[in-house]
Formats: sequence, C-alpha cells, structure tokens
Amino acid sequence: MYWLSFIQVTDDDPSFGLALPADELNHQAYITDVKETSTGVKMYVTHKSTVKNVKGAYLVGINDKKVFGKDDAIAMLWQLHDECAET
Repeated sequence: MYWLSFIQVTDDDPSFGLALPADELNHQAYITDVKETSTGVKMYVTHKSTVKNVKGAYLVGINDKKVFGKDDAIAMLWQLHDECAET
C-alpha cells in the first residue's frame, strides 16, 4: 500500500477502514468496503471512487512483504498503523 506513505493517518483503525474478509476458497484477504470516515478512503478523491476502485482487490503484499491470508494482512496493517502513528 504505497499510498499510505503519502497520506497522514487520521484515525485509530489499524485496518485503515478496510473491510477484509477471507476468501473461502484460498483464504486470501480481499477488500469488500472502505469506511467513509477512515484513512483508507483517501486513496481516491471520493469515498465512492475509492470503493469502486478497490472493492474486490486482494491484498497480496504490504511494504514488499507477501500477505498469505487474512490474519497476515491484519497483523501487517496493525504494524503499519503503529509505524505511521509513531511518526
């Protein structure tokens, strides 16, 4: 998620407002929604355009590290959130 290096974290949600269920077949995390008042909504100009562009996208890597499932994705987002909060 390279966009986070350009966006200031504005909420306490460690998932940046991304709804991340696991795919039943391969257990990969994917995006089903973005909270309207979250940091994640700032990826695009409006909430509608953010959801339109990211809904259904699988999280396969965060900070050049492979994501192997929902638990991995959530743990890596927590770590990224903590790093962003420190700066």
